[in-house]
Amino acid sequence: MIPLTESSNVFLCGPVRSGKTYQLEQWLKALNRYVRFDYTGETRKLAGQNIEHIHTPRELLDRLEKNPYYFRIAYHPGKAVMEHYKWCQRAVWMLDTPRWIVIDEFHRVCPQRTVIDEDVEAALRLARHNLLGIIGASQRPQDVAKLFIDACLMCVVFRSQEENYLNACRGHWGSDVGDAVENLRPLVYRDTTGQVKQLQQCVIVTRDGQEPRVYDYATDSTITVTEFLEGKSHPHVTTEETCDYADEPDPLRTDMDPQGARDANVPDGTGIPDE
Repeated sequence: MIPLTESSNVFLCGPVRSGKTYQLEQWLKALNRYVRFDYTGETRKLAGQNIEHIHTPRELLDRLEKNPYYFRIAYHPGKAVMEHYKWCQRAVWMLDTPRWIVIDEFHRVCPQRTVIDEDVEAALRLARHNLLGIIGASQRPQDVAKLFIDACLMCVVFRSQEENYLNACRGHWGSDVGDAVENLRPLVYRDTTGQVKQLQQCVIVTRDGQEPRVYDYATDSTITVTEFLEGKSHPHVTTEETCDYADEPDPLRTDMDPQGARDANVPDGTGIPDE
């Protein structure tokens, strides 16, 4: 398993069905203090993780005040995404224990543009001094502000062959990382049977002086990007197992299904106007 360091910024990046959501879920299973800003409604299909679902800032503040030492919270924003996010960040900021704020579709709150929201910028620069760790997940590195990526202690990048994606990888982490990302083994998952036919690889980039590494989910082992590009491989393992993860829900789900619609919209927060 890829280890996390407390009070650090972490970036997860990969296209649909790359494996990034699975990695995020594995981390969260081991954490006891986090607020997940769940714009996509991903947490609504999870079971057995004692996740509390919250929709308004007041409800979140009351819950954190009640017990600031243990909380696994999924916050579901309305249409005014940034307004909801600011209140979430402020609520979590007031605590004084190591904790995490986790953001799906991170480009919605920290997009790649000249000016980003001042609350977000302050958190990126100061969160680690406040014992707060930020985990941001997005489908493409070019959509997320460079300030966040530069502030991350660890970046986990999954395979893509999209030209702009690979160019962004080369720009952020070097040409070797871009070449490795292009040649990673992808996740192969069958919706109809719920089986994984092939486990994926990813590139891990850290700020601790280590060379970027290729992590293999099939063997729980790593090799350097240089070794990977020279043709060295991890031990080969063929995997076929039932799994309960994918980066997107069943594409045929509609409002008529018992699980609800795939966009998993939730009510807006009280007192926050729609955009």
